[in-house]
Amino acid sequence: SICKNLVELMGGNIEVISEENCGSTFFFVLELQKCQSITDSIRENLYIAQQNFDFSGRTLLLAEDNDFNAEFTKALLENVGFDVKLALNGKQAVYSFISNPSHTYDVILMDVRMPLMNGYEAAGCIRNSDKADAHSIPIIALTANAAGDDEKLTIQSGMNAYISKPFEKEMLYIMLKQLLDGTSVITDRSHEGMIPDHLDFPPGLLD
Repeated sequence: SICKNLVELMGGNIEVISEENCGSTFFFVLELQKCQSITDSIRENLYIAQQNFDFSGRTLLLAEDNDFNAEFTKALLENVGFDVKLALNGKQAVYSFISNPSHTYDVILMDVRMPLMNGYEAAGCIRNSDKADAHSIPIIALTANAAGDDEKLTIQSGMNAYISKPFEKEMLYIMLKQLLDGTSVITDRSHEGMIPDHLDFPPGLLD
């Protein structure tokens, strides 16, 4: 039934108790996160509203293979002053980082599900490169699921933070501001085991 499918999509289960001549009782069980209090929510919204996001003079490398997502995210970032450079996959992101002078980019926003090389591998390659800013540049993971393996892999690959899609633009702006101001959200250096044995950039990769 529709109700059963909806409950199962949310990770729960639906059951029924029937009693002859009395009818049936349907119920379901879901494991949900405890929501924040109304006061905390209001305080958070006020904090967001008071922020003045201006990233003028900052350059961001956006790695995203979905054309619509790339253009949409690029527009959000350009609206607050970022100069955005696009990479269409993980290999292209790594190539763009290592082939440009150090400190060309101020921050990297990396989708984790991409062809040729995923975001975790790309972040690991960047961290293990010999560029002067390889270990200092903030890298944010764009994930479809911030629970379980995605969070673990984000940490292991050397990224600083993660944000789940779909995301609120204000939350992304706050995260970017914190990282560019020197506040680490997630840090870990145990990413060596995730690095490919070699990088092979075919001709025309950046076309």
